[in-house]
Amino acid sequence: MTDLRDDKPMWGVGEVVYLAAPAALGMLNITLTHFVDGIMVARLIGPKALGATFVAGILAFVLISFASGALSVINTFVSQNFGANRRARCGRYTWQGLYLAVAFAAVMIPVALVGRGIFTGLSELIVHFRGEATSPAEMGMQSAYFRILVCGAGFRLASQVLEQYFYGTHRPLIVYAVSLVVLVVNITMNYVLITGWWILPKMGLAGAATGSIIAWGVGLILLMVVFL
Repeated sequence: MTDLRDDKPMWGVGEVVYLAAPAALGMLNITLTHFVDGIMVARLIGPKALGATFVAGILAFVLISFASGALSVINTFVSQNFGANRRARCGRYTWQGLYLAVAFAAVMIPVALVGRGIFTGLSELIVHFRGEATSPAEMGMQSAYFRILVCGAGFRLASQVLEQYFYGTHRPLIVYAVSLVVLVVNITMNYVLITGWWILPKMGLAGAATGSIIAWGVGLILLMVVFL
């Protein structure tokens, strides 16, 4: 029988750091991506556009978070089966998570299409509490940004499922490496689509949202290639 007093309090620290450090850096890259988005929108478009991304981004985040929270459980099932040496089940749970991500994305699309009505109602609520009504131009930017982000949320949700798989199978460096690529692609596409370049039109705030979706798509492709 094992004596519990033989356990060393520092055992496992290296393993925890090995798994946690890339995950933390990956989350930092996500935060940095949003921060850079804000700077680029403010400087290339203007402060009103930045305000529109703030409002629309929060509403999109709230909507996506419901699905994101549900999909985070994939890590638990994958890690349990990985530890029990049932590797085939790790893939099965991941595929089920991907199917669920597609279902969540399909449910979100109708909400994205009525985004204008959501922001109209929000403006009326602000006026009711003696605030300043949102101008039609700002409301247009908010609804466009919200619509594009939510319609493309499926890429991010599917990527999250694959990220949970790699975390659960003790390969966090893959997630971190992909997050670096996503960061670079996002910055590049933001600049190109906001300002316009070559045959690509100047899209303004819609370009910033589209750049994020393209970056999410690239990240999903890279994760999927490694997963398969």
